[in-house]
Amino acid sequence: MERKIKLYLAVVLAVIFIGIAAKVSSTLACSSLPSGKHLGLVMKVDPEMGTFTLIDAETRKPIRFSASTELLKMIQRDDTIIMSYENENGHLIAKEIVIQAVKMGAL
Repeated sequence: MERKIKLYLAVVLAVIFIGIAAKVSSTLACSSLPSGKHLGLVMKVDPEMGTFTLIDAETRKPIRFSASTELLKMIQRDDTIIMSYENENGHLIAKEIVIQAVKMGAL
């Protein structure tokens, strides 16, 4: 009986933790960031093309950015990043990238 109670409590705590994690993720959504910034999960880095693809934390859609070689060397697939960018004639150009210490997992 005591084992069932412990298992039940573990499940309840897991559900609460998942709820909190989802809330944190939505709180950090791009709409809460200043203009010209994005938060998301790196899905692909293509040094030959000078681009990377980010899954946007809010829309969960892929967005492709151009970036300098230095910035591309900083990131890898599954990094959670906050970045600043500029829209230059319809091309999104990454200007600064900050890798988040805590991985948010698959957004």
